[in-house]
Amino acid sequence: MTVQGVDLELPRPDGAGDEASKPGAVSTRAFSDAFQRKYTISIKLRMVYWSVMLFVSLATLTTGTCLQGFCAALYTTAANAEVLVAFGAVPVTFILLAILSDQVVQVCYDQLQGEPFSRFRALCVAAGLPAPIANCGILVLFEGLPLCYVMKSFDTLSLFVQNYCHGGLVAVAVFAILLPIFRFVVLVRGTRDSVSPHHEELQKTSILVCPRRSDCRQMCQNARGEASAEQQEQGGESGGTLSARSKWAVIWSVACVVVYGLCMASYFANLGIWVSFVFLLLLLLTSYYGIENLAPRLLGDTYLVMLVLYALLSSSALLLSMQSITTGHQNRDMLVESWRPVTAMPPPSASNGYPHCSLRWGNTTGTDTQLNLFDFAVMADAVYGSTAAEQMLRRGMNGTTLEDLEIEELQNTSFMARYAIIKFPTAKKRVMAIRGTQNFDDILADVDLFAPSAVIDAMTYFFPITSIVPKHVIRWYFKFFNLKAWFGGRSLFADHLDEARRQKQLSDEQGLEFFITGHSLGGCIAAILGGQVGVPAVTFSPPGQDLMIDRFGVEGEREFWGSLTAVVPDNDLVPRVDYQLGTSLPMVCPGNPEECHRVSWAVCELYDRCGGDPRGRRPSDAVTQECMYRLNDVSGAWPRSS
Repeated sequence: MTVQGVDLELPRPDGAGDEASKPGAVSTRAFSDAFQRKYTISIKLRMVYWSVMLFVSLATLTTGTCLQGFCAALYTTAANAEVLVAFGAVPVTFILLAILSDQVVQVCYDQLQGEPFSRFRALCVAAGLPAPIANCGILVLFEGLPLCYVMKSFDTLSLFVQNYCHGGLVAVAVFAILLPIFRFVVLVRGTRDSVSPHHEELQKTSILVCPRRSDCRQMCQNARGEASAEQQEQGGESGGTLSARSKWAVIWSVACVVVYGLCMASYFANLGIWVSFVFLLLLLLTSYYGIENLAPRLLGDTYLVMLVLYALLSSSALLLSMQSITTGHQNRDMLVESWRPVTAMPPPSASNGYPHCSLRWGNTTGTDTQLNLFDFAVMADAVYGSTAAEQMLRRGMNGTTLEDLEIEELQNTSFMARYAIIKFPTAKKRVMAIRGTQNFDDILADVDLFAPSAVIDAMTYFFPITSIVPKHVIRWYFKFFNLKAWFGGRSLFADHLDEARRQKQLSDEQGLEFFITGHSLGGCIAAILGGQVGVPAVTFSPPGQDLMIDRFGVEGEREFWGSLTAVVPDNDLVPRVDYQLGTSLPMVCPGNPEECHRVSWAVCELYDRCGGDPRGRRPSDAVTQECMYRLNDVSGAWPRSS
């Protein structure tokens, strides 16, 4: 009898056939065969699923890491030498991770072609590893590692499945690392030893999952590099092909150098982020063909798949960053005093509002000395003012306890995420307000801060990456593969952090309370500073911080729990990037993502749903015009009461 190509009929002594022909023996053999078939299918399904998930995870993490490194290289405050190294580090990192991803794909192919682990077992035996040890090692890796991870927690079924998948991903990664190692050993041993003893050893060994003898023989021969007669006859032709390949390798290497020079030229000539991005894609493509001609077996088609994925996801992340640029009026008042004529704004509704309408920040030194969401919105919006930031601040605070404000520092508009230091002597408060995305450097900062997590969020819609890959692994990955930090570069918010620590110390000495606020990019930086310095941060539409927390240098999630308050409008895409670790204040917004991302919308919504501003201010005419589509909404999406 032959099962899966393996001859199971062995010589039997006289009378043994009668025992084997009994109904019990036939039933046992049928059960064994059925079990082996089902177990083989389960191995294939699990290995294919884990391999696909690991490949997608590696491709996604690689895309986010290389995109962050690309934008870190373009950041205009970087030193020139750092730019040169960073532009070179991006393709090198991409190639190394692509090689690992290609091995993962090979592990997946090994399950689809014939029996499970057929090529891997053949490589192990051809490399000189005894077949029983190879069989045991495969079973231990495949079944043992997931079970070890399962032992971490038996609390719930979801944790059981998640931990089992974690162990499966580790097992696939181990197989992917061992695969090139055995290939190298076979390459070294293949020219010295005969392969036939290994064939016999493999044929005589029987385990639950065993490849066909013909498959093992062919794979061992391929693994040992034994040339067939046909290949020997074509030796001359192969030599000519090798010579042509060497010429193409030189040509593509020169092309890589030329494209690398174009990347540098686009940076120093300030041709724009998209031009540099296209040149980087060309550099990655020419690098592939150069390596393909120099070392054909090093990279597979997996590299091209990852390159296409990198182009698509990176373009989406760049577009999202540009979407966060604040548009519209940048030198207009946010709130004005109640006595000023306001022609467009209807009175606030009589609705119950939001639970966070009554939130206040600061010690109780008087009812009017505590800060509210309207106060922080005025400051977060004022730093966008290109020429009238101080006027916007003063007009927004006139007629209130905060009107005696002092602007201690206001950076130039050309600074990345410029900040203002505002002191309120009567209220005994000091606030650091940080601007969001407004210029080219701000776009690069956006990508540097949250592009990796944005890429993962995009892929999570198709593959449950964050559910399968442990969160601490993703956090470590983003922290370790920080290309800018590898070459001694400072984080883009290092100056903000130094200033926040200085202001916190100064405020403590003067008996003042210190707060940080910001919108969008400024809100992200404010959240980081609040977690590191240990001060309250009130932010508007910031991206999340969950997956990037280790790279931000914050010790743990609790640092955000005790400091961060984030206003998160509905339909705003930016706050949906990653996960908010602090207190989130959701708000309704029926508009498009660009409109919902503005600070002015939060002011209009709070004014209407909270019964007006506690300090008696009203939105200015300019802000009211930005919000009129909400006030006149008749679709029912915005439930306003009259």
